[in-house]
Amino acid sequence: LDGSAPRNGSLYREPIQLADTDVSVQVFASCGNLEKHDAFKFSAVNSTKIIIDASKPATITQPKRIGDTNKTLEGLTTAAENGIEFNGVYLNIGSGANVITTHFGDIDINATQIKTILTALRPIVATDAAVAMSFRQAKAPTGATLEAFVKQTGIELKSEEIKQSD
Repeated sequence: LDGSAPRNGSLYREPIQLADTDVSVQVFASCGNLEKHDAFKFSAVNSTKIIIDASKPATITQPKRIGDTNKTLEGLTTAAENGIEFNGVYLNIGSGANVITTHFGDIDINATQIKTILTALRPIVATDAAVAMSFRQAKAPTGATLEAFVKQTGIELKSEEIKQSD
């Protein structure tokens, strides 16, 4: 809040008041030989805008679902082109009694691998079978690539569902 580097900044012992505009708060904590530096971004009060640094890696940290077949397939193409990886993926191919459901637990899987699996399994149900995908996390090499994926799929995000690192 005072503009100084977090390591050399002021120690805040009370809750901090944020401005009504977009704010970035950098923090530093240490205990013995352990140190941690992090940054938190907050949108302006009553704003639905999500602040994503286009150049830093970005992760969706909350489970999301893409229920529309076209959005799922187009989103996977965008994700494959941009090196996005997923964790905790569920794939639903088909509907009703004619459905294949696949779950990849706590496994990182990239979009190209998911597309390969869909190409193999989808014709078992029908070549035009509905496809839906859920995931626990999506990890993108940059905020820009994550934004492209989110825009393509129509996923709704909140600021607290995005984590970025240096």
